[in-house]
Amino acid sequence: MRLRFDDYSLDVARHELWRGSEPVVVEPQVFDLLAYLVQHPERVVTRDELLQAVWDGRIVSESAITNRVNAARRAIGDSGEKQRLIRTVPRKGFRFIGAIRIEAVEPAKEAVPQGPPRRQGIALAFAGAVSGLLGAAIAAFLLWPGAGHPRVSMHSGRMPTTVSAGDLRLPVAVLPLTALGSNTDQPNLTASLTEDLRTELSRGWLVASRATTSAYLGRAIYAAQIGRELGVRYIVDGSVERAGSQIRVTARLADAETGAYLWTDHYDHAAGHVLDLEDEIVGRIVTAVRKALVMREADHAGETSDAARLIWRGYAQLKMAASPKGYAEVAQLFERALEIEPGSVSAKIGLANALATSAVGHFGTKDIDSLRRARDLIDSALATAPNSALAHYSKAKVLQAQGDCQDAIGEYEMMIALDRNATNAYALLGACKLMTGTIAEVAPLEERAIRLDPMDPFLGAYYQRIGMAELLQSHIDQAVSLLEKARTAYAIRQNEGIYPANSWLAAAYALSGDTRRAETH
Repeated sequence: MRLRFDDYSLDVARHELWRGSEPVVVEPQVFDLLAYLVQHPERVVTRDELLQAVWDGRIVSESAITNRVNAARRAIGDSGEKQRLIRTVPRKGFRFIGAIRIEAVEPAKEAVPQGPPRRQGIALAFAGAVSGLLGAAIAAFLLWPGAGHPRVSMHSGRMPTTVSAGDLRLPVAVLPLTALGSNTDQPNLTASLTEDLRTELSRGWLVASRATTSAYLGRAIYAAQIGRELGVRYIVDGSVERAGSQIRVTARLADAETGAYLWTDHYDHAAGHVLDLEDEIVGRIVTAVRKALVMREADHAGETSDAARLIWRGYAQLKMAASPKGYAEVAQLFERALEIEPGSVSAKIGLANALATSAVGHFGTKDIDSLRRARDLIDSALATAPNSALAHYSKAKVLQAQGDCQDAIGEYEMMIALDRNATNAYALLGACKLMTGTIAEVAPLEERAIRLDPMDPFLGAYYQRIGMAELLQSHIDQAVSLLEKARTAYAIRQNEGIYPANSWLAAAYALSGDTRRAETH
């Protein structure tokens, strides 16, 4: 059964949303929420009802519900202002008001997938004697590094393990985190962190659904077995433990074939506001896992096409490049990938990023031809993948390189809306705010980037921008402290950015009255 409305069709059984002949990528919770509203049209669905249907009765914040509703609206071309299809009923809930047409699907296409059962968060009544739930359906999400919404087969309980340049999303399983200790709040917090981790990692990877992974809770199972049963290449697991006023979350990333851990870390946080705790810890885990996966794929041949291997290497080096020569080498990798697969959106996005970054030289000189090519590449990529977070990021970098910071701000904000753990987007949005004179907004953005990735190779630039903002607001002592941090971070990495940091630091010392230090910088 397929539900049609406006230009869209919703296939609940397969967990698919389509606009015409093109798939629309949505998060699992967003899909469940939209499906529930569409299946209960012309009546008010209360927030409590949504909590039960989509979150299994788990208590979440009002903002979490609002964010998911807004995401559902964006997926079907609606907005909170228009409310063309999803209407908000103040203090009551939400109502789907679109005209719905029910369309039967050919039996061959409606076959139950083979694989572990997937428990949907919404109630579906089927005619006839149906003995079990439908098999697992794996949703496709935004690519990181991103190609937007390339097609992925939804008709198997196992995820695809062969990676091509057209679809770089890696199949990952997030196992339920283990609650350690006897604290009564521990299971709820553990379940909540697991759900958030699964949701955030879905922005770029093929993440196995909660129903398919919940069966592994508390079971000692080899990674290779999980990899075979779920068809995943990587596994994320961990634990949550509370000791007094502190909470420690341990997370690990394992290779599903060998069982070897590729990355592991733990995060300590004061037990206070639960949503702040989840936001902070989940953001750091997601950032670290993404980085580890990109680096792993860049070094690991596996079942990967030649073009895909070049693209992975390009994105890995893009994270580390800090000189014109480095960006030129990155651009060559993406150029070679495009020679093999000219239509690769991932390669176009990466090449536009590298060209935009390298096009601006010392003293504001610009390589106009490189910027023009970067703009053509990113326009082509966005025409194919309008919901790609990384495409919007690369477009923002092109606009910023062209000196159009005002329009770049909108693109960085779009990336953050699509991926709230986009470290570099926060940092460069802060740079644009600095350039356009919105000084007070710089520090929170740069600090968010620092919290997401305290080991970021460009940490010096983040501290420098905060220091510059503080100096421009006449907060001299704070500026000196931050610019000293920037200089240290640059020096550790032997980054050429140390020189502008020194210039600002000299100015800060001079304004503080310390002329001796000012002269030495």
